[in-house]
Amino acid sequence: MTEREPLPDPELFDKTEKMDVPDEYSAEYDNIVTEDWISNSALSLVMTCGYAFHYKYILRRPEARGIRPTAGSGAHKGREVNLKQKIVSGADMELDGVTDASRDYVHKVFDEHPIQPDTEFEGKGKSQLRDIATDLSVQIAVLDYNQFQCEIRPKLVEHRMAVKFPGMSRTIVGMCDNVEENDDIRDLKSSKRSWGQKKADDAAGPTTYGIMRFAETGKLPENYYIDNVVASGKSPAKANALVTVRTRAQLEQHLQRFIQWNKVIDAGLGGPCDPEHWKCSRQFCGFYNECPFGAERKG
Repeated sequence: MTEREPLPDPELFDKTEKMDVPDEYSAEYDNIVTEDWISNSALSLVMTCGYAFHYKYILRRPEARGIRPTAGSGAHKGREVNLKQKIVSGADMELDGVTDASRDYVHKVFDEHPIQPDTEFEGKGKSQLRDIATDLSVQIAVLDYNQFQCEIRPKLVEHRMAVKFPGMSRTIVGMCDNVEENDDIRDLKSSKRSWGQKKADDAAGPTTYGIMRFAETGKLPENYYIDNVVASGKSPAKANALVTVRTRAQLEQHLQRFIQWNKVIDAGLGGPCDPEHWKCSRQFCGFYNECPFGAERKG
């Protein structure tokens, strides 16, 4: 095994004082060629399954949408609509406006994308699945509004970021739910089961946001908030608020992860998913039905 390359720019991340970020780290999000970027979700996917990454980010095939991810995306849209107008108005919109935005987004997804029924909802027709996704999305949106949205003081909403680190062939891009007035980062996460503190501390998303916000402002966010709404569909939704921080060492390590996997992608490498991994299933992979390594077809 060859010796690992040293972490890049060991003095790049400094939380104690604002730093001047070199111009070469800047990038314009809207001007990036599709094939030249990598996001946190793309990084996560290539580390899990090279085939799913190839289908989604190289071949650009449409990915079938699952019911719960669609419901979560609808709730995100409701939050986005409210907080964007809140920056201007200084006040929250009525709850009905938030739930309408969530509902409309779910219906739009069902109209425009292939739907892959999760095993949890197997045997139901498309109209039934749309109703289930809509109900879940509204349930998440209502609790998010009552527990979190009205407390948020947004400065940036659905904030798109891009940073090009020297030596990387791809630009790192990302979009965080919102940046607070004090520059803390806040993210909505819907789930079937509650997040714990360890999951928040290990989550790659906040680490990526920290890297990119540093490139934008020259200073790291102090705190990263996870607004977790748990909606099982079988019992009332519940809220779970978590706060986590990131050290300079964590950011440098995660940047190195981006750099090393970028080399793997450039080399055209990346194998199939471990068939025992939760991702390798119809419930969690939108490309499962076309992948030659689907776990149900092994052997």
